[in-house]
Amino acid sequence: MKDKRLFEAEEIIPLEDEAIKQRRAKLFNEAAAENLDNNRFGIALSGGGIRSATINLGFLKTLNEFDILKNADYLSTVSGGGYCGSYIQTTLKNLGSYDQLFTDDQIKYMRNRGSYLVPGKGIWKLWNQLVLIVGYLVSWMLSLISPAIILFLIYGFLTLIGVVFNFNLNDFFTGLNDWSGFAFMGFGGLMAGNYIFNIIKKYDLNGSSFFHQLQTASIGVGFIGLFLLLGSSIGDITQPNFRNPNLPLYMFVALVAIIVGFFSSPNATSFHRYYRSSLAGAFLNFAGVHKNVPIHKLFQTESEKEADYLAPYPLVNTCLNLQSTNDPKFKGTKTSDYFLLSPKFCGSKLTNYVRSDQPEGYSKMTFPAAITISAAAVNPGMGNYSSKALAVLTTLTNARLGYWTWNPLKTAGRIPIVWWPVYFFFELFSQMGTDKKMLNISDGGHIENLAVYELLRRKCRLIVGVDAGQDSNYGFGDLEILTIRARNELGIEIKFREDQIPEEIIKPKPSHGYSKKRYAIADLLTVWEEILIKDQDGNIVYFEQSYKNEADEIITESKPVEALINYFYDDKGGITFDIQLKCGGNYIDNKALEEEVENLINYKLEVERGDQKGIDKLKFGTFVYVKSSVTAPKGKPTIRKGEDEDLKYGTYKYKIYHPEFPHEPTSDQFFDKIQWESYYQLGQFIGAEVLDIPDFGEYHSGAKEGTPKSIDDLIAWFDREKSLFPPTTEEQTIARSRGISAKVARKVNQGKKVGYEM
Repeated sequence: MKDKRLFEAEEIIPLEDEAIKQRRAKLFNEAAAENLDNNRFGIALSGGGIRSATINLGFLKTLNEFDILKNADYLSTVSGGGYCGSYIQTTLKNLGSYDQLFTDDQIKYMRNRGSYLVPGKGIWKLWNQLVLIVGYLVSWMLSLISPAIILFLIYGFLTLIGVVFNFNLNDFFTGLNDWSGFAFMGFGGLMAGNYIFNIIKKYDLNGSSFFHQLQTASIGVGFIGLFLLLGSSIGDITQPNFRNPNLPLYMFVALVAIIVGFFSSPNATSFHRYYRSSLAGAFLNFAGVHKNVPIHKLFQTESEKEADYLAPYPLVNTCLNLQSTNDPKFKGTKTSDYFLLSPKFCGSKLTNYVRSDQPEGYSKMTFPAAITISAAAVNPGMGNYSSKALAVLTTLTNARLGYWTWNPLKTAGRIPIVWWPVYFFFELFSQMGTDKKMLNISDGGHIENLAVYELLRRKCRLIVGVDAGQDSNYGFGDLEILTIRARNELGIEIKFREDQIPEEIIKPKPSHGYSKKRYAIADLLTVWEEILIKDQDGNIVYFEQSYKNEADEIITESKPVEALINYFYDDKGGITFDIQLKCGGNYIDNKALEEEVENLINYKLEVERGDQKGIDKLKFGTFVYVKSSVTAPKGKPTIRKGEDEDLKYGTYKYKIYHPEFPHEPTSDQFFDKIQWESYYQLGQFIGAEVLDIPDFGEYHSGAKEGTPKSIDDLIAWFDREKSLFPPTTEEQTIARSRGISAKVARKVNQGKKVGYEM
């Protein structure tokens, strides 16, 4: 059977599931594999550069202590979260054991490279700083190859005309030199007059406009003079000289320039390569032979070697930049799309997906390249943050960390031939879109910075997402973007529970300075969905649709019928819904089909979800939103045995002298050892709080009693925090008298030890 070349978004998830079920069956058992649809579990690591990477390292270390990381089906990362994810993926693939993660040697190595762009100290650090400067300057000069080829061909074309038509290009430039001095003096005089006028008449309304019009007219006159000068340099064009001995040489040089253009990829000349090398040096040191593994070889469940499928399935999130006004799918509203790089499929909803292992697809895409693209924060195309002025600036200065990759719509089934010099100007003038052979992709944070979206698309039963983005004002901007997009694009409402509103429990009060809590729990509800209508035999129902093509011919096609179902709920737990039938993008009226769909939805709500009450009938999952934050200290901090003397610098002490901690600017990608360790410890403390382990010393001694042991345990662990189980009167009394939370009061009432909470 011939493999499909293009896949739609809805098709790739079941095919991914096959591999994830194989992983579950091999690591756990067949029952776990068959239960995937009921307890699908994903972890998401947000963007935020080295700050996010370090917090997430600490967070995953805690989860790994309790075997939770191994139980995850997906590890979805974006930007800085990908630094951490790359360490997890490649180290596991090389060493083949979760017990081999987060060893002292590994942590020490990464701590010493907190300043990953210029690692080291003393003379070594100075050397790396010089390498950074030289590397940037060289890449900038190389980036000018593409425009240089264009200019060279223009010059060569004029020279060729001169050879054939007796046109002396040197005479033209000599005349231009004589004429240009006068032209520049005249234009300079206009600028000086404009400047003096602005000083004298600084509130005048019309003067500047008059001068700008005069300057524009002078430029037009200049171009006319240029053409006259060009005409005067041309010889007798009635007697072309095709036998000029220099003609073959000029043609050969032009041909070489054209050929070079097929190899002058911006990917080879941008700063992306230096960035990728720096990240690999910091986070892939323990990958062994897998340091530069192709992404399609990262997750191989067909292998008999456990290390090949030990890590969770990686979802590397990038942003597809769509700025081209002639893009057929642009429609004036969409400037970006979610572009996925993963072991099984690469692509986006707008471009469709291709298999990652296909030669004409993404078989040569390496995992370090994917992680670097996902962290390409600076680029001519920046998704939601794109700007035409910024595109000009970043292109000319070669501040380009993004990547040009193959467009599945244009290249599926064949290897494209690309003449690269024009792509320099596509970047310069913001002409990026799906209408070209190549697509421009950049930092996934340019569209969604929490890396949660793809997990929502896969309807995970449990999502644990760490928000380590810069948010010193606790405005929860990345969370807001996610909630809006999830509802509008996926039909999913992220509904935080009454006592779990992030703005109320995570945002520090100015009079207090600390957060009450560092995570909040939300229920994931289906508020609308689109389903294909099927008959009693399970076949898709089709209707005929007619339309006129460009030749004004009437074309009739059979298209599937979809039902758009909108769900509504009230405070009393009542659920209602309405149904709209669509075919080929048009709404249709068919009462019989509507009744069938209505019966189907009623069956789903009343029979399949009959054990649920009220709004829970719409629930499919739980979202644990974790925020990088600091709670008030309680008790004396516990210092770990064997800790380096120069690192006995607790996160609280660090915060005293760095009040913005843990939200220091993302522009700071140069962490020293103490700064790195403070964020790393914070991540561990946050993980301990999420798992309800209040005593940091007890956690480090390996106390695991009462913590979840499986995915189902973990789901129940977070679902227990519903207000359906309020604290008892006795627990409330303890909480009020001791100034602690009711949950901690419950522990006190049960005789459990409650110590230092970070």
